Amino acid sequence: MPVRLRRSSAPVCDLLAFLLRERGALEKYSRLDNRQSIDLPVMPTDDPMALRRKRAELIDTGVPMKTSSMLMLLAVALAPLPAFADGDPVAGAKAFKACQACHVATEAKNKVGPHLQGIVGRPVASIAEYKYSPAMVEYGQGKVWDDATLSAYLKAPKAVVKGTKMAYAGVKKDDDLANIIAYLKDPAAGGQ
Repeated sequence: MPVRLRRSSAPVCDLLAFLLRERGALEKYSRLDNRQSIDLPVMPTDDPMALRRKRAELIDTGVPMKTSSMLMLLAVALAPLPAFADGDPVAGAKAFKACQACHVATEAKNKVGPHLQGIVGRPVASIAEYKYSPAMVEYGQGKVWDDATLSAYLKAPKAVVKGTKMAYAGVKKDDDLANIIAYLKDPAAGGQ
């Protein structure tokens, strides 16, 4: 849902509109009487130099910009995003290194834990060659590893499946969790 910003300072709205148009994220930009109104999603900019180029362009044309306006602009434009289910498989491959002592995602080879090749969409506790804990077998009845199930389990394995053999405490960062799941969906995209 977009955030509505109102500014009496035209340079700030012009600069916000410029940055958002560059990202293809500008939903609405209009002039209402003497006020500026802009609807935008809060997101960081990919090109921090664009901000400097636009500010220099405004200064060259004689349009003043106060430091406080610039700071407000930076706060809005560089606001962090929440983690999304669509993570980065390359970053996921790096985060998965903590799992590699016990698991393999690129081939059907069990280690201390079961292999994770093709885990997304696979029934829970379904690798015939692996001996799961009774708790995992019970937990897995009728369940499939999807984004939500993997996310909950990887965040706190022992809380989700009391009695699991998995000794890992869980993935703490939401970004790492989303990236690991993206990697498990497509290990080849992770570069390994």
